[in-house]
Amino acid sequence: MIGELQIPILLCIAALVSNLSVFISSVRFKYPIFISLKWISIALLFGNLFLIGVFKSQTEKEAYLAFHLFRCVIFFIPYLFLKMSHTLSGRSQSTLLMKISLAITFIYLLLINIDYFLGQSFLILGWNQYDWGFWPILHLRAKILIGFGFFLSFFISLYLLVSPKEEVENDFTVFSYLLLVWWIGFAFNFLALYGVPIFPFGMVIDTIISAFFSLLLTKNWSQHKIHYITEFLSLFGTTILGFILLQWTLNSNPSVQYLISFIIGMAFLYFLFQLIQKFNAKANAFHNQNHDGLIGGNAFQEKSNVSQITAKMNSYQLTKKEIEIVEMMIRGFSKKQIRFYLDISDGTFRNHLSNLYSKTIDRESPNTTGDKFQRFLYFLSKTISKSYIHDNCHGDSYKP
Repeated sequence: MIGELQIPILLCIAALVSNLSVFISSVRFKYPIFISLKWISIALLFGNLFLIGVFKSQTEKEAYLAFHLFRCVIFFIPYLFLKMSHTLSGRSQSTLLMKISLAITFIYLLLINIDYFLGQSFLILGWNQYDWGFWPILHLRAKILIGFGFFLSFFISLYLLVSPKEEVENDFTVFSYLLLVWWIGFAFNFLALYGVPIFPFGMVIDTIISAFFSLLLTKNWSQHKIHYITEFLSLFGTTILGFILLQWTLNSNPSVQYLISFIIGMAFLYFLFQLIQKFNAKANAFHNQNHDGLIGGNAFQEKSNVSQITAKMNSYQLTKKEIEIVEMMIRGFSKKQIRFYLDISDGTFRNHLSNLYSKTIDRESPNTTGDKFQRFLYFLSKTISKSYIHDNCHGDSYKP
């Protein structure tokens, strides 16, 4: 059987690999919700890395240093989870709630750093040495502080998710469910801190949820190299979980059984994820057939075709933000969705549209009347048609 000390380290590695998959998947997106997801993956990635240091420590001093680094990054998770919930509920990023939450996070960071550099800790009572390594015992004051910060953020996040201000894409409804499960997994790590003699197995849920997030983010990138990288990392992380589960059920541990269990787990998860990909492909094909956009698509759509079109509009001297708006209009986003994803007010959005009109349709047809938004969509559709003809003439067919 796998040694008790190796199991926590393997679980941390599994979570770390899945976190890396989410980071690679989300780093390409510029919308606020994906920026939050990117920072969550970074915090969890380093958190799991420092957690490995805790489990590998040979002394309390080594464990304390690794645990301090772990809590320095992990204390950002409640704020980042809350920020992501805020975005998923269709609310603006710049609110008093988020500013207060960030301020509390920095206060907590200040306290734990003061605590670490003092000779006598006022937050950690002592250390237990379990079969899986060292783990701290918290003072009552530390339990109250952590409980207040975590549960307050959790219940606010829950309220935001169940009472959204605006309805957004269906995929983000799935995001909300996954985020709630992520919260629960994060909570399991607190049990050991509160003195419950149970291994902090939150990284198991972290691994699974991270794998689902990366698959959702890349589900429309079927021929993109990043899709294959994230799929491999997701498979690798979840396969480690399957590997450990299988080993727990075995009575002996010859090398052949290790190899076979790993292959079986990898094969099973590969076919499972391929089935999910095929299901998503059919759903997306149906969605795109009924989409009102110029080329179809959503927040997860690979943007290479859109970029080819917007590149042809450089002569209009559009700003970076105006290019983003044009890309989203081409991909079929509504006005409400554009404001939501870019986290801009209605007035700011109208100003951007006014600038777009003056640089394009007003310049080409200054005396034309009618709804300018519809005229601009028609202008973009003509640009798409020209791009399609141009690419076909050069042997590079355009495939929306």
